[in-house]
Amino acid sequence: MHWPLILAAFFAGAQNALAGGGPFITFPALMLAGQTSLAPNMTSTVALFPSQITIAWASRSMANGAAGSSA
Repeated sequence: MHWPLILAAFFAGAQNALAGGGPFITFPALMLAGQTSLAPNMTSTVALFPSQITIAWASRSMANGAAGSSA
């Protein structure tokens, strides 16, 4: 099994949830695994998409108060 890739995927998901930038972890990890540059780009985009939806769903309560804020 590819344990380094699995660990990189979990770390990238956590990093993406906290501050963004998950592809900074997944792209080099997949390049080191021997992929061409196109495959890691597509893979990291598709793999991190569910975390973006989850973060948006979990953060919706924080965005409710933004409508009444002053600019």
